[in-house]
This record gives sequence, C-alpha cells and structure tokens, in this order.
Amino acid sequence: AKRSGRPWTFVTIIHGFNDKITALQFEWAWQNVHKSKSFREAVGCDKLAKKMRKRLGLKARLEELRILLRECLPFCLYSLVVYFPEEKYRDVFCRLV
Repeated sequence: AKRSGRPWTFVTIIHGFNDKITALQFEWAWQNVHKSKSFREAVGCDKLAKKMRKRLGLKARLEELRILLRECLPFCLYSLVVYFPEEKYRDVFCRLV
C-alpha cells in the first residue's frame, strides 16, 4: 500500500453484512469498481466504470459507495448501516444522494 496521505482517517464504517465473505466482496467491489460486474451493470457501461475509477478524492469514493449501496446487486438488497464518525463526511455523502 502507498504510504502517502498517512495517517489515514476512517471516513465511514459500514456494517450489517450477513457474513465475513459478503463484507469482503463488498470491500473488493468498492476498491475495484472498474472490474466489478455488479458496479459496471449498475452504471450501464464499462467505459463509465473505468472513467469513474480514475477520478480522485473523497467525493469520488463516496459516489462509488452510493452506487454500490443503492444500485448494485446484491449489496442494495442488504440492510447495511453506514456510519460516519465525522459529520463533515456524512454531509458530503448526503449531498450526493
């Protein structure tokens, strides 16, 4: 992992997964939106998914999270809880929705 930008800050904690495997699948899909079949189907285009992955910054990552939670099967079917330890990150996420 890259060392730049450390120490890292927890922006969000997501819980409510049925098991560890599902949580790891969600984590992989979020880290690899350009490779995730579910994400690519949700945005409707492989090129768009790849383009989204190239975007940088917090807002881009939270937009990907919003798509995963609302539009990507099977994750949109789960009753996941999204917790933001800091209000400023919750505010950024809420403005995206």
